[in-house]
Amino acid sequence: MESVIEKDNISNLLDTLSRDYRVVAPLEKNGEVVFADLKDYDSLVWGYRVTVIPPKQYFFPPEETLFTCSGKRIKTPSIPRKKLLVFGLSLRDLEAITQLDEIMSTPHPDYYYGRRRSGSILIGVTDETVHNPSSGDLILENIDVELYRAIPLTEAGKRIVE
Repeated sequence: MESVIEKDNISNLLDTLSRDYRVVAPLEKNGEVVFADLKDYDSLVWGYRVTVIPPKQYFFPPEETLFTCSGKRIKTPSIPRKKLLVFGLSLRDLEAITQLDEIMSTPHPDYYYGRRRSGSILIGVTDETVHNPSSGDLILENIDVELYRAIPLTEAGKRIVE
């Protein structure tokens, strides 16, 4: 069964998902496209080509504190409890994160990367025809000016479509 969603209803879907997830998406800021917390749907960029900072920053930040020492006490930072939903990814960025998943999980899994990626949701949006999708949880394929075909790729993607 094929599922279709109207573009106008995507904001309602994201509002619902934002109850359980921190939602980030490609937004326009100062003339550039960046992934940031989605608060205003009017600034959402559909079909971006390149971003200033790639969306992998949420899973593999350019710098982070792994631990702190105070005397003989070692303290590790906590990772936020609210899970992450990255919306509006291009097919290229979806594939890049899939490749990063593989790199960061073998031969020795990176603990911090794994904690950030576990339970996160990746939703791609594309104007291209999707033939053999291989990455992400859900892909929204533009099939008409205001319609998107929902292609779930994981159990999490199927739950969102339902």
